[in-house]
Amino acid sequence: TFIVEHYQDIRDKQAWQHGVRLASRAWPGTEALVRADYQGRVLALAVSGSHVDRYFSTLYASILKILERMPKLAYVKHLYLDRKARMDGPKSARFPDGGAGGAYADLDDLLAASAAGEPGFICKFGTYDLEKVLKPMSRGIPRASGHTNRHPERVLESMSMRVERGRVRDTTDTTIDGLPKDPPKLPIGRQNFEKLRQDGYLYVDKTEQIHRLITGGVAWFLSRPRRFGKSLLVSTLEAIFRGRRDLFEGLWIAESDYDWPVHPVIRLDLSTVTSETPEELESGLIRELRKSAVGHGLALDSLHRAPPMLDDLIERLAAKEGKVVVLIDEYDKPILDRIEDLPNARKIRDRLRDFYTILKARDENLRFVFLTGVSRFSKVSVFSGINHLNDITYDRKYATILGITQAELETDFSHHIRSIVWEQDISEPKLLDDMQSWYNGYRFHPQAEAIYNPYSCLLYFDKGEFKPWWFETGTPTFLLELLRRSSLSVAELEQKRVSRSDFSTFELERLEPLPLLQQTGYLAIEGYDQQEGLYTLDYPNREVREAFLNRLMEVFSGREVGDVADDLRGLRKALDDKDPDTFFEILSSIFAGIPYDIQVLRERYYQSLFYLIFRLMGMHIHTEVRTATGRIDATMEFDSKVWIFEFKLDGSAKAALAQIQEKGYAAPYVASGKPVYLVGVNFDTKKWNVGGWKWDQLELQDKLAPVTSGDTLIKRIVDERAIFIIMGALGVLAPILTSDTSFNLGGKIISVFVMFLVLYFFWYRYREEFQRRFFRNVERRGGMLETKSPPMPEGDTHGEKTVPEKDARKERIKHSSWWVVLSGLGGLAAVVSGLVALAAVFEGTIAPLFGVVMAFADSLGIAPILIVGVLLGMLLSRWNRKQGK
Repeated sequence: TFIVEHYQDIRDKQAWQHGVRLASRAWPGTEALVRADYQGRVLALAVSGSHVDRYFSTLYASILKILERMPKLAYVKHLYLDRKARMDGPKSARFPDGGAGGAYADLDDLLAASAAGEPGFICKFGTYDLEKVLKPMSRGIPRASGHTNRHPERVLESMSMRVERGRVRDTTDTTIDGLPKDPPKLPIGRQNFEKLRQDGYLYVDKTEQIHRLITGGVAWFLSRPRRFGKSLLVSTLEAIFRGRRDLFEGLWIAESDYDWPVHPVIRLDLSTVTSETPEELESGLIRELRKSAVGHGLALDSLHRAPPMLDDLIERLAAKEGKVVVLIDEYDKPILDRIEDLPNARKIRDRLRDFYTILKARDENLRFVFLTGVSRFSKVSVFSGINHLNDITYDRKYATILGITQAELETDFSHHIRSIVWEQDISEPKLLDDMQSWYNGYRFHPQAEAIYNPYSCLLYFDKGEFKPWWFETGTPTFLLELLRRSSLSVAELEQKRVSRSDFSTFELERLEPLPLLQQTGYLAIEGYDQQEGLYTLDYPNREVREAFLNRLMEVFSGREVGDVADDLRGLRKALDDKDPDTFFEILSSIFAGIPYDIQVLRERYYQSLFYLIFRLMGMHIHTEVRTATGRIDATMEFDSKVWIFEFKLDGSAKAALAQIQEKGYAAPYVASGKPVYLVGVNFDTKKWNVGGWKWDQLELQDKLAPVTSGDTLIKRIVDERAIFIIMGALGVLAPILTSDTSFNLGGKIISVFVMFLVLYFFWYRYREEFQRRFFRNVERRGGMLETKSPPMPEGDTHGEKTVPEKDARKERIKHSSWWVVLSGLGGLAAVVSGLVALAAVFEGTIAPLFGVVMAFADSLGIAPILIVGVLLGMLLSRWNRKQGK
């Protein structure tokens, strides 16, 4: 079941015994069928679609990983001999003993023949073209050549692994522990594609998407966070347009239909341009243009301004060598470097806008234009002159052109993953889960796959330690200071719902932290509400969340995180010991140490700092949680208790506490059964500190509109109904049995007891079905049902439901009143008839008591007894309604 556990896109998990169909999310239009023949002991894998090679390689590598964990299992690998690969005889002829499924050959024999340079493979079924037979195999599998399938949409490749006696032949050059002798080198800090390929560094093949890019248009723009591989992408484009096919052997584009035309390339890297002033920027651009001209045998000495120099260079290159390719890396760095000096930054932006306008004017001489950077300025501010750029920043087709996908991580870095698994003695699933938690989560389209931060992954594979590698390379102080001074609370950065215009672009004239945080990689797209048109932003992963909060703590408090570590531990212990007085004494000392020059007179400033303290204490805190009756400033749940805080600025702690009590903020937390503590806090802006606090523990009688566990409530209701039915049935049967003279007393008692057992068994057998039906009835009638537990994985229908107690009682009364009447009727009848039976037995012994009972029963008859039963049922129903209120 390794496929079921590893791939979450299986259409039918129950189909494993007969065949599991896997639809690839990484490569749309490609799917696989995995079949297991238990009697024949055969596991078969078949792949079809537009990306057969890649999906086949990924699944094949996964299967081999599972088999490697079972060293005692002997198996052989068979590869399907495609009829189309026949080099002799009619291709429609049936195989001698392959049946409708065809014939198979030993994979190791095929690889050996390919390594020997043989063009064909001869067997009893005929002669087969080795290149066609082996074309779906991955680069990690030894082959004679790096050919891949040029027309995968025409292919249906299949492979099987048969468990047999004998030793498995291994053609991979490995060490004794199964690890490769020479794993590919990690390209840490490598941005030159030519040197990367020539020196044997690992390269994640993105050339299929690059091919789509260079053949699908002329002018493109892409924004991505720093250290995401933008410079390497620009270098790769340069190598392609220079016709360096030799650098792409074994990559997708080398086997595509691309004809490798050569074009003159102007590549500008603005990160190397000094730009403290607009004049320095101009001089830097001129130097870069002259350097590019010299490389093409041209001189630009007669011009002294960058825009006309670029115009002249494009015109002369086009006349000399053909249409020109312009690649500009870090297009926005001169602006971002001066963003704290806004007047200067605006001047630099205007200079760049004039420079980029030439690209629009020389459109007829350009074969391809590509600009990339970190920020995404609006077209009006920077690109007003080249508004024909195709922006692919949030384009689903190019969402994974940079970064590492899950399939790429497990395939291209399989050697390094196995090395860490071996060295640290951990399981591979555990390692992959930890990597996903730390470094995954970057999504550039709501429906696109989340990708890994490439820089952090490379450093992790190199160091073998989970740390915020990417974050430590530098976080701009300006961004943190902008957030501190904005009206945006730090707590609002989590699960922030915004429209696309709120984060997609930003302007120097209107600097907001949200667009900068998203474009620089500190926030990522987590979801999209199509009905409301709102995106959900959040921290992409654990690396960013923890490191960013720690850095913000330094900025907001004016102290190093290490300086307040002891205070944070003291705060946690105080709350755990139910000692809020000590808690606020420590908190006050933290606020007292904040320098005056960094404080902002805003309630959100205090709230943000309070939030940061709690998060760094390792607690889960919700800030400004909206409820039906108001707003809670902060709630925090321990394993054994709940704290609810209400903040006031220059107000009253008593009023803050009263607001929690009056508006029932505690209602959603009462059902947990944990003690609930209410705390009102006042911040005094004159003292620049906590002005006062009051706290109280919520007593049982104070729990407003409590919430009862839905599962517990349903069981209670069903059990009550079952008891009503049993009592009513016994009440009807008992008089009949006690009046029947054909039974003696023992037989009558046994009969009633057997009837009770039958009814009890019926209730016990169908109890869960009754619960489910009742729950569906409540849902159909619009009952208030909320999911209390977090979302479960796809296909898992478990999860606790909650029903507000008051609504649940109304529902119970509505559907149970007549059962109450029946229970009262049956119960009274059962009691009276039982007493009558006992009086008959003990008449001679206890005549004064039971004689009166019998006389009462004989004189009244059955009708008054029924009337009394109905009245009793009505009284019980009335009492139940009163309890419901």
